[in-house]
Amino acid sequence: MTTTTKTTVVPVWYWIVGVFLVLWNGMGVSAYLYDVTLTEADFASMEEGMRGLYENTPIWAKVGYALAVWFGLAGSVFLLLRKSWAVPAFLVSLLGVLIQQTHIYFLSDNIEVLGTWGLLLPFAVLLIGAWSVYYSRNCRSKGWIS
Repeated sequence: MTTTTKTTVVPVWYWIVGVFLVLWNGMGVSAYLYDVTLTEADFASMEEGMRGLYENTPIWAKVGYALAVWFGLAGSVFLLLRKSWAVPAFLVSLLGVLIQQTHIYFLSDNIEVLGTWGLLLPFAVLLIGAWSVYYSRNCRSKGWIS
């Protein structure tokens, strides 16, 4: 007796989106690793305002940052592996983004130091994080991930 399994075919753009999300979240991990490995010499070479942003970031915002990038990368990899674990991973990542963004938008001197352009990247991170949750849920409902 043989058993057959039905594999759901996904469109090509599914893979394109998956690769984009791996690259995007990989850049986030890279930025995070850069931030957590800054040396005293690195801090000394920064302008005072930028150094203040780093030094005054509370631990809970740093934890949010870590959750955002590592779970975002995990969700992206799960998406490429067509695993439904992408959904909870992206949800945790979005939670991390929201934690970090609370500090950036409401509790830091980000606008004073970086200007309004300094809010553009955090806003893009928020949008892509929210969209990743929506997209992975949509993929699960279509049977593209299981």
